[in-house]
This record gives sequence, C-alpha cells and structure tokens, in this order.
Amino acid sequence: MSFFNEKSKSLYTKSSIISFMRQKRSARSKIYSEISSFLKTGSYNTLQIAKATDINWETVSKALESLEAGGFIVKNENKYSLKQEFNYNPNALLGLPITKEQNDLFYQLLKRITELSVKPLNRTFLQKIIVSIIKKENLSIPYGWYLFGQCCIPKLDLSKINDYKSIDSYDDTIKQTLIEFEKYPNTDALMEAHYKEEKNDLYLTRLTINKILKRPFTEQTLELLDIQIRNIIFKFEENEITKELFEYLNGFYSTFVRLLKLPLVELENIRLEIYDAFKSVWELIGTYDLYNDTKDKFMINTKCYYEQRKNVLAELAESYILSLQDYCPPLPELNPKLKAFRASLVARSQSNP
Repeated sequence: MSFFNEKSKSLYTKSSIISFMRQKRSARSKIYSEISSFLKTGSYNTLQIAKATDINWETVSKALESLEAGGFIVKNENKYSLKQEFNYNPNALLGLPITKEQNDLFYQLLKRITELSVKPLNRTFLQKIIVSIIKKENLSIPYGWYLFGQCCIPKLDLSKINDYKSIDSYDDTIKQTLIEFEKYPNTDALMEAHYKEEKNDLYLTRLTINKILKRPFTEQTLELLDIQIRNIIFKFEENEITKELFEYLNGFYSTFVRLLKLPLVELENIRLEIYDAFKSVWELIGTYDLYNDTKDKFMINTKCYYEQRKNVLAELAESYILSLQDYCPPLPELNPKLKAFRASLVARSQSNP
C-alpha cells in the first residue's frame, strides 16, 4: 500500500521519500529475521507469531507470504514451519548471504586495485574492473547485472578499504585489466562499451534514456525519448515474477505520454521529476535483474531477498509516478494502460489496509 495519497504526496520532498524507504527496507528485513528466528522453536499460526514477535497481524501475514514464496518457510494446516533461516546481510546487495571469505577477498582485491592504479577510480570503474578480474581468475565472489551493469554482490564501501590487507596474488591480472580500462575516457564510455561487449540492449537503452534526461529537452529528443521508453517495455523480460513490474513501467510510460501534450518549456521545467520517476522504475528492473542473474549462485532460494527489496521500491516508484501525474493535463478519459495501473494501485491498497 502506498504511503501517499492525492492530497498529501506533494508535502514530501525527494530526500524524505528516500529516507522513509530506507527505514522501511531496514524494518522489513528485521521483521523477516525476527519471524525466522522465532520459527526455530516450532510451528505456529499467524496469530501466535504476531503475539510472540509483537508485530501486528497484517504485517506478519504479509511477511509470511513473502517468506513462503521465497521457500524459507512451509505452511501446513494454517501453521508455519521454518525450512531455511532468513539471514539478511547488510553488507551485501539485496542482503544476500555472502560468506566472510567472499567479502574479505572482494575488499582485498579492491584495495590492491587502488594501490596499483595510477589515478583515482570511481565506483563504476572499480566494479567493472573487479568483475573482469573475477571472470579471468574464476574467483568465487558472486556478481550479476544491476543498475549500471555487472557488479559484485558485496557492497562497495570505499571507507572500509583500510580495514583489509591488500592481496598481491593477482597482480599480473590486475595490472593487465587496469591497462585495458585506460582507454575509456569517462563513465558513459565505459558503460556503453560494457553493454555492447555483453550484448545487453536493455542497458544500452537505459543509458540512452539517461543521456536524454540529463540534457535540456528539444522536440527531437522528446521524440527519441518516447521511442526509447517503448524499447525498454519491449526488451524487458516478461514472466510471472516481472508481471507486477510492468504495471509500474507501463504506468510511467502512460504518464509520460500525457505529459507530451504540455508545451516544451513546461516539460523542461519538470525534466528532473521525469528523470527521478524513470530512475525509480529502473531500480525495480535492475533489482529483478540482480535476483535473476544470481539466483543460481547461492545454495538457498533467494526470492525472498528480492521480494523484500522489490516491495519497498514499488512503493517508491508509485509515489514518483503519482507525483508526476500532478503535472498532466486533464483527459476526458483515462488512457487504458494508466487506468489499469491506477486500478492495480487501488486493488493493492484495499488488500493492504
């Protein structure tokens, strides 16, 4: 259920939305962990779990659905039993259960790369360099496609580098890889080359959209933007898991089509709002890609890790799209896709009071 309504959503700043969502993500992960820990003691129904954990019944019921869908618990005659424990790792993307050895090796490599590089490297360069080294050396650090391309599951926190000793076992490979990456003058050039090398048209399209939204609008770029957003819809994989994500993707596109009826100067005034809304939808897509690309790299079912992150991001995307609709000119009748999007939001709100 969205925490916005038509009257109050404009009162929230972008920073307060992001802060709220971070808190909500952290709270949801804690709820999963508490329920999982309690179920170690036996089998219980929803009410018993709610009383024991001091979490309200509705929240527990929704959490149990996610845990069951992820394969962490099983239901038998209205009672739930633990199948595998939900261990949320705050130092990994999606909270995935990476090992200490994987995390340590990641930071040892990271430190050595920064020591051998002749110039400072930003996070995108570091991620692509480390993934390249992992592939060449067949290392055990898990990685997958995410927001800006392939990246490692351990979260990259540059402030932690000095907590680890660098490792020189892969110096030849690191030096070779650093030389290979010197040819890229900037991050956009790196990402474009990376996406082309991996033949990932979806991420190439995302890069094109980002470039358009970072520059002042013209009639020509708006036409190209319309084409590229449709390309995202066409290229993104549709299946039972992503069906819900298409509601937000189609909702964003339908809203954008309505906005195209505004004068160019008015569209330019809300360009950053359009950019923020697109980024919120892209984060849903990137999160699914990370789950889908790494699900076979763990010994456990990681769907629940995806679900807990997706649920928070869906609310964020919803709030951005609804806020963007405030700028839309009135229509005598809703676009069918937008009507379906709003109907899904109403249905979700009614099922999650």
